[in-house]
Amino acid sequence: METIQSADLFYKDEASDKEYHAYLEKCEDEFSKEMDDAYSVKVAYGRRDGAMQEGYKVERVSLAEAKKVFDKAVKEKVGKGYAMLGGSAPMVQAVVRNAFKPMLCQPATLEEAKKRVEDGEWVVEEKYDGIRAYIEGGKLYDRHGKEITAKFPEFAGLSEITAILDGEVLCEEFSQVQSRMHTKDVFMRKLLSKKHPAVFMVFDCVERGQPLWARLERLMKFDGVQPWIRVVQGGKEVDARWNEIKEDGREGIVVKDLNSTYQEGVRSPSWLKVKTFVETTAVFVKLDVHPRGVRLETADGKSVNVNGAQAEEVKEKFKKDGKVTCDVQYLPQKDSEAWRFPSFRGLVV
Repeated sequence: METIQSADLFYKDEASDKEYHAYLEKCEDEFSKEMDDAYSVKVAYGRRDGAMQEGYKVERVSLAEAKKVFDKAVKEKVGKGYAMLGGSAPMVQAVVRNAFKPMLCQPATLEEAKKRVEDGEWVVEEKYDGIRAYIEGGKLYDRHGKEITAKFPEFAGLSEITAILDGEVLCEEFSQVQSRMHTKDVFMRKLLSKKHPAVFMVFDCVERGQPLWARLERLMKFDGVQPWIRVVQGGKEVDARWNEIKEDGREGIVVKDLNSTYQEGVRSPSWLKVKTFVETTAVFVKLDVHPRGVRLETADGKSVNVNGAQAEEVKEKFKKDGKVTCDVQYLPQKDSEAWRFPSFRGLVV
């Protein structure tokens, strides 16, 4: 989901201390890709700093209809006294935030990445395996603009950071940070913050119109400001960095143009990513049909999706032989044979 607009509202009196959040989102799931105009309105509500209940007001409708539902939900809450607190009494207004959109990388080959660094003013950084996030206005958001501050209670002092910091939330293992993102219970969040503590690996201090080299200079001022903040270190040695990361089973590298400006929401050629994908050939013995194609599964539970015209060819082969052999590309995991981000590369006839 891509957040187009959001509203954060609060209500407090002698008996209540509640919050309500509304998100107008553009649908990007598998079922919405066939639709030209698919938007949803999601809401989250509950006691302040407590477990939140989540749900949808409307799903996969036109932008005009979703906007009408979003505005109505906000207006109704304001009418019930929800507002931003200010001074001794609540201000009767809702603050609507147009979500900041992080800059994205374009995929590239290792040779392309090396050439950029060798021929120009580019820097190479490690690409970390976590949850893309950013800090804005003293709060933590995921890449789609949804606030996730409460999920990481160990990020003490977060409210004191006024700059926009772009980075990645990491735990020791990707599955740990993924689990923390889906945990709603307040007690469990605190428990997991000690069992699987997170860090924020920050790689950019966003200043509109400023070149990357200037932003990185400012970013260094945040190194060590909080124990949970780590600043990504860049360099010029692509081969050495790549070989180390690949040998250790980590995700990959990113090379960046030091003279480029930050382009919000753009998959920019100024940032190129190279992942340490592995290719293999596997036999699939189970096939499930879904709206966009098929899902294949091996005897030991590994799976991959096949969409479009290729799915029809796979279905015919599976119907004939009861199994199919395919080439698959995936990202390996350290100390595990599981596939991450598998993609279908072709049917082996």
